[in-house]
Amino acid sequence: MRIGIVGLGRAAATILPSMIAHPKIDIVALAEPNDELREAFCADFGVRGYARAEDLFEDPELEVAYIATPHQFHKEHVIGAVEHGKHVLVEKPIALTLEECDAMIAAADRAGVVFMVGHTNGYDPPVLALRELAASRRYGALGMINTFNYSDFLYRPRRPEELDTRLGGGIMYNQFPHQVDMARTITDAKVVSVSAVCGSWDVDRPTEASVAALLRFENGVAASIVYSGYAHLSNDALTGTEDRARRRTESLRSKLIDLTPEQEAAAKARSGYIERRAQITGPPERPTEHERFGVLIAGFEGADAVLAPGGLMVYGDGFTEEIPVPFGSGGQRRSTVFDELYDAVSGGTPIHDGRWGRATLAVCLAALESSVSGREVSPKI
Repeated sequence: MRIGIVGLGRAAATILPSMIAHPKIDIVALAEPNDELREAFCADFGVRGYARAEDLFEDPELEVAYIATPHQFHKEHVIGAVEHGKHVLVEKPIALTLEECDAMIAAADRAGVVFMVGHTNGYDPPVLALRELAASRRYGALGMINTFNYSDFLYRPRRPEELDTRLGGGIMYNQFPHQVDMARTITDAKVVSVSAVCGSWDVDRPTEASVAALLRFENGVAASIVYSGYAHLSNDALTGTEDRARRRTESLRSKLIDLTPEQEAAAKARSGYIERRAQITGPPERPTEHERFGVLIAGFEGADAVLAPGGLMVYGDGFTEEIPVPFGSGGQRRSTVFDELYDAVSGGTPIHDGRWGRATLAVCLAALESSVSGREVSPKI
């Protein structure tokens, strides 16, 4: 597939190694208004560069547009791409409102192109393996999912709108969707109700950075989701690397002191491709562990399954079983995003299509509403 990247921020930089290594992907163009980013990337990969997304969509060689622009531009860019006959992979969240989602889905349907949402950790190979375990009932029926994650999310460099919930800032649009997607992928069922309490505890960075939520699915499964991005505790501390986690947190906080919003936004722009340039353009690294978005435990009737470095660890009555899970094509952590995309463009049916992305956004919006109202909310799926 000949793919063009729209927006070279942190999300695109994160997934680039998997895109480069994938045997079915050929990067042919980039649209990025930041001159430094665009010129560096085009020099590194010998591709065409455009300052405007609209010009990239008119590129006749392009088959797929990977949209990784700020959330508020997703609707404009997705519709612009599909109206030029391009298949689309858009970063999460799919959009900021359900009305925007509906417009994007309708445009893709009219154009007859593939419209997918990613990357989220719902694509992770161990998560997909749990989906297969749940469907097979190998350990009995799935009963519940428990997932939690502690990170430094709020203290990474941010653009001003990333600290304003109304504009798609905070964890409820940016981190919570990962956990919702993991739970939805595993259960393969509709979320019927959401109860949540969100926290916004830093007056200088006034957006939600914590959540405790309970999702109920129509098949009876319950999922508890906890996320904190306040950088007090890191998942590293839970895996025996507490000193490294503390040093990273202290470093991040100190780098933000006395920065103006403009300086922080500039730091955010550089935190993706420019800071990772040597790693991205150097010899590909073969990961030895699967990516894990915090801790996830799936409770079955006959066993508990945990995401592990090599795949899954299953703990049952009198037995422990390790289930190795291979990486996707290209041997990278996030290759399964492009496996699913290639299969969809080739005529397959993707899991994480536009309607999937809309349903995930509906759950996130329901969680925000529940937190404000103090009531259980049914998402508008």
